Amino acid sequence: MKIAVIGTHGVGKSYFSANLYAHLLKSGRNVTLIEELSRNCPLPMNENTTKRAQAWILFDQMVREIEEEKRHEIVICDRGVVDNYAYFVRAHGDSRDLDPVVKYWLPTYDTIYKIRSTTKYLMNDGFRSTSEEWQREMDGRLTSILKDFGVKYVELDSGDWEDAAGSILKSARKN
Repeated sequence: MKIAVIGTHGVGKSYFSANLYAHLLKSGRNVTLIEELSRNCPLPMNENTTKRAQAWILFDQMVREIEEEKRHEIVICDRGVVDNYAYFVRAHGDSRDLDPVVKYWLPTYDTIYKIRSTTKYLMNDGFRSTSEEWQREMDGRLTSILKDFGVKYVELDSGDWEDAAGSILKSARKN
């Protein structure tokens, strides 16, 4: 089972993902968390990101997901290919060159949780942009791509991880 926790930066995806992971781990499930990969990217991020930087993140995400799916019953992704793609599209001047790749990848997620946009977690951590305008722009891009691709997702607040954990555990018992 693979779960993507998506949304723009600073909405609480990492908080949601970490709590979901801890809860599932405590329940005895073989679970892993793929943390957000952008912090490892050696290229420019945030408003100054480039097509190359976002391609690095997008393809690294795919590789990590393939690796972890073979090792774990449940894989939680703090970001998924689709929200990484929204940043790629923005960096590439709205060109949607990789639409077929992303459309191909999306069905590999059993559940996609989109964390509602909020500025609650938008703080200066020395890495992430603190621009509310940038956050709104990226949330709009992500929402547009989800709509264009007909992606089904569950929209939650970052504090709703317990409800998500319960749903995942019920679903995992069926499989």
